Amino acid sequence: MARTFDLRQQTSQISLKVMRKQKSTRQDTAWIQYIKQHTRHYIETVFSSITSDFPKSIHALTYQGFSLKLQAFILAFTLQ
Repeated sequence: MARTFDLRQQTSQISLKVMRKQKSTRQDTAWIQYIKQHTRHYIETVFSSITSDFPKSIHALTYQGFSLKLQAFILAFTLQ
């Protein structure tokens, strides 16, 4: 498992950079912490604007009904 993760990490051009807790023993440097915070804020803002158009709950009795409603919401969002 760890071997495949290492191979994937070496071959991909995407690196995972998580935000560290405030009292972490291995703190990030100030500029890395700023970049992480800025990126996180941007992602949260975009996700919030996307989800604000969707209803809080979807009432459907079957999987097909749920799928149909979800497709309709996504179609309506793309047409805006």
